[in-house]
Amino acid sequence: EIDIENPDYCDFSKLRSLLLHERTLDLIERTHRELYHNFRATTLTNINYAQVLKGDKVESKRLKHMEAEMERVLQDKVEKRRQRLLQYKDSEEKSLEVEFKQLEAEKIDLAQRKNNFQQWKVSQMNMDHCDPDGDGSEDRDQSRNLMGLMTLRRIRKK
Repeated sequence: EIDIENPDYCDFSKLRSLLLHERTLDLIERTHRELYHNFRATTLTNINYAQVLKGDKVESKRLKHMEAEMERVLQDKVEKRRQRLLQYKDSEEKSLEVEFKQLEAEKIDLAQRKNNFQQWKVSQMNMDHCDPDGDGSEDRDQSRNLMGLMTLRRIRKK
């Protein structure tokens, strides 16, 4: 059974989060760019024609002031959303950087372990060549015990 929500071996949740945030931003921008401007243009066109026909300049000024206020509020909301997305992006980059450093440290540790194991293996091979009894049974028992201990350590870490 594969758990796609487990961050230990699957990046699905991070990918899903990234795509949702990106699509949300696209939707906000499209709404502002197309839908809101079309609605505003249609509404203001109808209102402005009615106001011109009536000759009511005070109402026209009030509507222009309302339009400017709506534009300012919308710009504030868009800017706040951008700031939140930038903060999210920065936090994700920091967490990825921390993970990368941890992976680098693990890589160095594994390389050191590999070198230690290879040195041990070479020393064991040298001991086999120098075995005074000729049978090597004692060394084999020790190497089996050591391999068993290494297996236990691996299992306990998981």
